[in-house]
Amino acid sequence: AKIRRKIEPEPKEPRNLVTAALDPSLQGYGEDEIWALLDRLVEELRALPGVTDAGLVSWLPLGLNTADRGIGIEGYEFAEGERRSIHYTQATEGYLEAKGIELLEGRGFLRSDDGKGAGVIVVNRVFAERYRPGESDIGKRVQTAGDREVVGVVEDGKYTSLGEAPMPFMFLPARQRGPAQVTLVARTRSDPSEVLAEIRGIVRRVDPDLPLFDIRTMEDHMGIALMPARIGGTVLGLFGVLGMLLAAVGIYGVMAYSVAQRRRELGIRVALGAHRNDVVRMVLTQGLRLAVFGTVLGLVAAALLGHLVEGLLYNVSSLDPVAFTVVPAILVGVAALAVYLPARRAARSDPLTVLRSE
Repeated sequence: AKIRRKIEPEPKEPRNLVTAALDPSLQGYGEDEIWALLDRLVEELRALPGVTDAGLVSWLPLGLNTADRGIGIEGYEFAEGERRSIHYTQATEGYLEAKGIELLEGRGFLRSDDGKGAGVIVVNRVFAERYRPGESDIGKRVQTAGDREVVGVVEDGKYTSLGEAPMPFMFLPARQRGPAQVTLVARTRSDPSEVLAEIRGIVRRVDPDLPLFDIRTMEDHMGIALMPARIGGTVLGLFGVLGMLLAAVGIYGVMAYSVAQRRRELGIRVALGAHRNDVVRMVLTQGLRLAVFGTVLGLVAAALLGHLVEGLLYNVSSLDPVAFTVVPAILVGVAALAVYLPARRAARSDPLTVLRSE
């Protein structure tokens, strides 16, 4: 049976997410005290009128921290050299809902998924389809940090970088481990900055000495992952604009020189009775034929080599229609101008003057 959609949630934007990291163990809290503290913080956070969902996670995706674990999969034999470890994070109930991660099959985490019960795990679509293609993953066993039962399958996401290919990923229940540093994640209805201020107030009321860090919106968090791409994109964009300008200047110079070399020929045509507009049209057609041919070759080469920069492109195809229409149009327009202006000057010149100058 193929994975089917259990729910169809409305689109959720990252700009409505806020995050704040904390580590109660640094203040000397014991394990039971830590969970009591974290549960109180989350409950007060969910009670805010501007918050719709909230949860805890050990590592946020697209951050500086990543983690992976070795796995064993019931009924699946790993091939020689196949990767046997999978990226993962640890989360509580409410995290998947707050992040807007779509549930495809089964369920998310529950408060009862604690260390006292059976081990459970939630996996993404790639995980389910790679290791058990054509069948439901719910109820199957995965060996990682103990023996675990798959209770849910969620939609794929981006975990280590925005340019990564779809990859297997798993979520483990945070309550089945000793608590350490965690990140509060909350989804807001209103201005995220107001909720960030409310989070600070909640923590001050619960424990004034408990430090918060990395207090920011999800958009600010994603800026870390986007920084290399933004720098690379800006540099490549500048080189692209410079390359287009150099190409335009080169095309203009070559085409203008080519037409200027034909001044005598054009003067003779006009002296023999050719209409000036016909002469300009003839030269323009001949010049543009060469320019269009070169542009088509360039487009074919760009399409074939476009995959080399796919890792720097987000929400934009390597065959972006805007880039593949605007830039060629500019270059062909420059070529047309480079042919038209000297052709018009030559056609309007006095034939006798042109012939005498030769």
